[in-house]
Amino acid sequence: KAPPDEVGPLYPGPVYLGAARIFERFRKKTPRGELLVYPGHDLLPPAANSREKAAQYQLAFSVLKYQGILESVLIDSGFFSSQAVVFHDGKFQFPLIPEIKEYREVMEVTRALYNYRTKLAAAFARERIQNNVLSISSLLPDAVRKQEDLIASVPIYTWVNTAKTSIEDVLSSLKLMGLSQTQDILELTDRMFLLDTDCDDVIVFSPNLKDELSNSELFSSHSLVVQDKSRSLAVHCARAETGEGEDVLITNSGSGLTAMHMAALMEKLDGKVFSFDCPLESKETALKQLAKAMEVKKVTFFSDNFLNLNPNDARLQKVRVILMTPMGSASSLGNPLDFILNEDEDVSLIEHLAHGEIPATMITELADRHLAKLAHAMTFPNVRSIVYCTCSVYDQENQEVLTRALQLRNSGSSEEPARKSKLFPPALWAAEAEDTERPPKPSSNLFLSTDLSPSTNGCFLALLSRELVPDKVPSAHEILAQAVKKGLLE
Repeated sequence: KAPPDEVGPLYPGPVYLGAARIFERFRKKTPRGELLVYPGHDLLPPAANSREKAAQYQLAFSVLKYQGILESVLIDSGFFSSQAVVFHDGKFQFPLIPEIKEYREVMEVTRALYNYRTKLAAAFARERIQNNVLSISSLLPDAVRKQEDLIASVPIYTWVNTAKTSIEDVLSSLKLMGLSQTQDILELTDRMFLLDTDCDDVIVFSPNLKDELSNSELFSSHSLVVQDKSRSLAVHCARAETGEGEDVLITNSGSGLTAMHMAALMEKLDGKVFSFDCPLESKETALKQLAKAMEVKKVTFFSDNFLNLNPNDARLQKVRVILMTPMGSASSLGNPLDFILNEDEDVSLIEHLAHGEIPATMITELADRHLAKLAHAMTFPNVRSIVYCTCSVYDQENQEVLTRALQLRNSGSSEEPARKSKLFPPALWAAEAEDTERPPKPSSNLFLSTDLSPSTNGCFLALLSRELVPDKVPSAHEILAQAVKKGLLE
């Protein structure tokens, strides 16, 4: 408990100011909250780098979760009335850009909160007693509380960039860092790592290693890439469906990591990866620079909207597999904010995720977008397989999208019955067929669905394929005739 003149903020000033801007944008408008003065954010600077941006969003997301409780405590404790000059001055504004580096307001607020800490603590205690709970976190919605409990336990999933290095070299580097390998995810402690059993280029770490790994040479050199396992499962499923010299199309670029992973796995197949929906020229340029830094050569990013693509586009004549990872609700994730930032998805979802419930109208809208893309993907005449992956707990985004797409396509399709699309179990383990140490694990279901748990985030993965199925079983006479024609019988 330092004296007031020694009290400093836990984060740098830009993080607080950026978080304030984000909070103001996404906060829930409440009658009590309107009594508080939330400053404008026109003069707030953008984040200096990705780490500062992540810190801003994490801070804002945490406050959004506890918004109602914090507003009640700040008002009931009398904090704002005690700071009338600082917070209720009608002419209050942030300093101009040349002066903003000092962030004097952040320090003033920090010291004001410190000086008022006893009454604030008493207000928090009254809040717990009134609601008959042991901790403030018990007041959170069940879905949010479950996420809070699992954030500290869900491991970090990474994939080895085999376009730049080898799995063996990465494992050696990890051991030089003082880490040891385990075979059981339940034994994954702070100084251990695990080779994933489903994707052979995926390495799993304890969440407590996040800072150390992010500061390591393996990460700064893009030899090891952090990404949720759901995306790696989708990439490996698409890879198993791709043949020599065939291309893969990715419907939305996002952060580009999925396309990079796909291209790295395509190195030996002499195929290419085309990634679409990269709307900003600056983002397209950034992704090209990232591909160069990662030494991934067989990937191309396009600004074209996937829905506007002509299925007979000359660029796509060798595309046989389409990989779909549509921007969804992120509702099956332990730390949805980390996922959204890492995949460069829609940050406005945090407004609803912070409160544990996404409006039904929004889920319907997301599902309709998914359906439109999937239905369009099914019109590409040369495409043999479509891999569909979401991170959602809602059936509307998962099975229902597939069912609706199949009904739309097959009922109105002019294709021969044998060419119509069907669901098949994802071929996740095809690459392991020759691995005698790991038996194949074909699924009896038509899709892979996992729930959020201490060992992994939840995801949904499905495979749509066109398969040539005979209209009728040939007779014995026809089989013999074919054998004679081929010279197999006399």
